[in-house]
Amino acid sequence: MDLSTYLPSCQDQYYYRTLSLEDRAIYDHMLSGFLAYSKKIVCRGAGPSQVQAIYGYLKMDYPELFFIKAISLVYSSFPICLCQITPVYRFPFSRTGDTLELMAEKCQDLVDPLKSLDDFQKEKAIHDFLIRIVKYGNSQADYSHEAPGAILYGIGVCEGIAKAFKYLADRSGLDSLLVFGKSKEENDENHAWNLVGLDGAYYQLDVTFDRTVSETCIRYDYFNLSDRDMAASHFWNESLPDCPITFGVYEKSGLFFRHGGDLTDYIRKNSRRENRIVFKLPQVLSQDRNLVSSLHQLLEKNLQWWGRQGLRYTLSYNLDQMVFQIDREV
Repeated sequence: MDLSTYLPSCQDQYYYRTLSLEDRAIYDHMLSGFLAYSKKIVCRGAGPSQVQAIYGYLKMDYPELFFIKAISLVYSSFPICLCQITPVYRFPFSRTGDTLELMAEKCQDLVDPLKSLDDFQKEKAIHDFLIRIVKYGNSQADYSHEAPGAILYGIGVCEGIAKAFKYLADRSGLDSLLVFGKSKEENDENHAWNLVGLDGAYYQLDVTFDRTVSETCIRYDYFNLSDRDMAASHFWNESLPDCPITFGVYEKSGLFFRHGGDLTDYIRKNSRRENRIVFKLPQVLSQDRNLVSSLHQLLEKNLQWWGRQGLRYTLSYNLDQMVFQIDREV
């Protein structure tokens, strides 16, 4: 069994591209050794910190390397610099191969139709798929921090979900990379999400956050955000591609309203036939302390089913991203 056959032909190796030629050679050597399940991998002319950093980049570029639990290093500087890597493999070689095969089979029905779509549609389909199938949690499980947890078993924490997104994106021809940082929603704990490349520009994407903002529908509050908008709730230190603008599902679908009149017209027209309406407002309005009460007044005047006997609504919101959800209650 050759594990390299389970790597996609269009793997997005963002972190590899940031390395020097010398470090790329070490990266390639380590990758070959890991895929061969080598007991020892010797890197010439490399120091421990250099090797450890390259190992981290490998794990971010290749979610297929879930089978490596950790590495230990032995360094010598005489007569030449040598760094010997001893991988700690999480599973036997055969189980790793079987898992990669199962992942490929599980994803084929999703990935094959995506190849004919544009990149925005690919991204949305993968985002929606993961939100539907993954239950957040079980951080102690073998796979919860890795792509197989989300894809095969429907469990995962933020790191596993982000790696699963990259795994699917790579196979769909969509540029994506992992980001590690912190989030204020998780009390400044470590957090992971993705950057996605579309039409020559990068955007911030957090599938984990999107799966938590609503229990009744799939939301896109953290879908294709600018650095500025993502910084309302996320913190990161890496030198990453700039994400200068926000252009997510709300913007693309005409659900981003810059003017109250446009929102009023939309509410009047669509509340006749929709039991749920989700929309986004400009960030500048987040400074308005009366915003929520003003929205209630607007809704009470313009919802087409407001005032009928036995019918009411609930308004929920994410003020970090200025996304609002109206649900009709019976």
